[in-house]
Amino acid sequence: MTLTGLHQLWVADITYIRLHREWVFLAVILDAFSRKVLGWELDRTLTARLPIAALEKAIADRQAWCIIPIAASSTHLAPMSACYENTA
Repeated sequence: MTLTGLHQLWVADITYIRLHREWVFLAVILDAFSRKVLGWELDRTLTARLPIAALEKAIADRQAWCIIPIAASSTHLAPMSACYENTA
């Protein structure tokens, strides 16, 4: 698979982190093209809720942005307010 832009493939990872007196679990959602963290969640317990919360954050953040075409084969990720300005 060849990625050519943002939001074509998201990947996830869960890891554990040792703190001074306890362990915590970190779930992360990444954009495979940009390697940007799109959503994350930290908790003391490893439950199904942990990656779901990270995914929900990634989806909520993505909805605050839009993709604007700037050339025939190029796009730009911009805040949603810029998308409304480009439709006028």
